[in-house]
Amino acid sequence: MGKAQEIAKQIDRAFFGENWCGVSLRKTVESITFEQAAQPQPHSHTIAELVFHIGYYYEGVSAVLKGGSLEIKDKFSFDLPSVQSEADWQALLERTWKNAKDFVQLVEGLSDEQIGSTFVDEKYGDYYRNLTGLVEHLYYHLGQIVLLKKGLPN
Repeated sequence: MGKAQEIAKQIDRAFFGENWCGVSLRKTVESITFEQAAQPQPHSHTIAELVFHIGYYYEGVSAVLKGGSLEIKDKFSFDLPSVQSEADWQALLERTWKNAKDFVQLVEGLSDEQIGSTFVDEKYGDYYRNLTGLVEHLYYHLGQIVLLKKGLPN
């Protein structure tokens, strides 16, 4: 198994489970209601904003993996459309899961040569750095979501 396939496996496990730490994004948010997801937090983004933020970067890098350009901007990464209903929340989650599965397939298709090549511009490093960085980014925000969920009323 090549590096790309290993990274794809890590991404899949971070989103959907069966990872070493036993925590995945899907499992963590599956019991959260839209009211809880949209509940303002005193020193953090909402759970919905964090889910959107994670997905924003995966969508942006997907465009590059499909041969497009890198169009995402950090300043827009929390610009979540309002979550005002359970349908809005479920739509955000479904979009996140679909994009994650598509992303995993795109990464699986990369060669080890591509993994070691420059990602968009030399200032970003190589594909390996960016793809593993996305995994680290997901776990960072997943930790925030886990802590916010623990603070929710039962």
